[in-house]
Amino acid sequence: MKIATGNRWVLGVVLGLVACVGAGALVSRAATSAAVASRPPAAPVIATVDLEDILKGLKEREDKEKALAAKTEEYKAKVESLKKELDSDKSKFEAEPEGPAKVALGKAMREKIFRAEFEGQYAGKVLKEMQAEMLRELYLKINTAVAFLAKRDGYQLVLTSDEKVPVNAGDPDSVLRAISLKRILYVDPAMDITPDVVSYLNLAYSTGTTPTKKTP
Repeated sequence: MKIATGNRWVLGVVLGLVACVGAGALVSRAATSAAVASRPPAAPVIATVDLEDILKGLKEREDKEKALAAKTEEYKAKVESLKKELDSDKSKFEAEPEGPAKVALGKAMREKIFRAEFEGQYAGKVLKEMQAEMLRELYLKINTAVAFLAKRDGYQLVLTSDEKVPVNAGDPDSVLRAISLKRILYVDPAMDITPDVVSYLNLAYSTGTTPTKKTP
């Protein structure tokens, strides 16, 4: 079928326009892709905390350590009481003449010795477990508080700073091990949110509220 000359001219113009539009779209997409690819990533907002300083500043830790010290004294008093009883029984045993009464007294003394040893070992284990649980609970609260403050104040990363941890002199292996464990050598003080964490946790403790990871 033959196409009229005028129609062929119109068709040529239309095809030319389509080609231009397509090429323009490709150029536009290429420019957009180039712009996105060349855009640098946003710098993360980073903060640091000193866990040791946080623990030192917590009123809850102070109160719990006092309670732990009181419990320690309670166990010590119990063991001391048993020791005094043993000292008294020892004097009685030495003064007691040979016979059934002395044998019975010796048996009672051995039982008290075993009980005193058991009480001492039991007290040591219980106190260590109490201290470990206290530190664990405080760490979990610190973790929660840091997450809350990070979300509230826009921190994307919060690191534990170990720049203050000393590398003490000693044998070469100990020094190298201490050096290899270091993760942070310098932190700008402006990045440290340790006081914020301490203030938040002390306020929560004084008001009897539970720290939360959710921002208000």
